[in-house]
Amino acid sequence: MQNDLMTTAQAAEYLGVSRQRIDKLAQLGAFDRERLGEFWVYRRRDLDRWLATSTRTSGRPPKRPKLTLVKS
Repeated sequence: MQNDLMTTAQAAEYLGVSRQRIDKLAQLGAFDRERLGEFWVYRRRDLDRWLATSTRTSGRPPKRPKLTLVKS
């Protein structure tokens, strides 16, 4: 059985983003976190739910396509 709770560093590695991005996503309400002693912990099911419903899995905004001007 996999451990259900992850630290910020573990959650960041799991989602492939920085620890700062995990903090920001939690502050924005993307998923819940709880205080366990001096650490913030995240539930794997909450992170999985966010991944499943998120349109982007990297946690970063999608890159804008470069516009090319075409002379006619």
